[in-house]
Amino acid sequence: MAGAGLTESPPAESKPAPSQRVSFLRYASVAGTLILGGALCFGGVAQFVGGVLQARGDAGLRAIDWDNAGIPATPAVARATAALAEADNWWPASINAYNRGAAEAQLATESETAAAARPLLDAAMRDLKQALEQNPANAASWAWLSYVLFAEQGSSPATIDALSMSIELARFDPTLLAMRCEVGLFIYPALDAQHRAVLDDQIRLLGRHSIRDLVDIARLTRSLNTVIDALLAGDNQTVIRFMNLLQS
Repeated sequence: MAGAGLTESPPAESKPAPSQRVSFLRYASVAGTLILGGALCFGGVAQFVGGVLQARGDAGLRAIDWDNAGIPATPAVARATAALAEADNWWPASINAYNRGAAEAQLATESETAAAARPLLDAAMRDLKQALEQNPANAASWAWLSYVLFAEQGSSPATIDALSMSIELARFDPTLLAMRCEVGLFIYPALDAQHRAVLDDQIRLLGRHSIRDLVDIARLTRSLNTVIDALLAGDNQTVIRFMNLLQS
């Protein structure tokens, strides 16, 4: 019958759209998981490699005898700071920039000429500023920055501000007292009454923590009278210990 085909019931619809949509979402989900997993895997590798390089750089800096470093320490510092810079390329960390800056600043003090110290001070300034951008609350970075600023600018407002910030963030940090007192006593004539009172407190704290360091810094900065005056506002025992060691 010619018209039979026209009257036959059409086959049931297969409804492909929903199944295709589900299939697409399934594969999209799998792809997303793979991409995320790859990113996490790469992040883990980057952190691992960064940690290895950081450990290598830190070990190199710890191996340096800073009391007898001198010019021979230059290659060792260069290798260590290069490892820390490469660690930052893999996994940035403010401690890497801080350690580079502190080492470069310390090595600059060992330089025989101002011309030799200049590139080290410039590198230290750059790295310490980077460390503070990443971690503004690091009192040690501010202390070293004040040290570098003093070497480059003397008793500038920037030097005073950096020193003040370090003290404000961590008034009693035994590892920073000597450096703060050294910079502060060098710039003491430029300080106002408030800043002098803050530094006098640091001098007294250093006297209680390490009277030997205080005597050495007083001699280095030629600030014996200033130190004695600051100590007299504290306790007599510290003054007596200071005078006895000074005369020994």
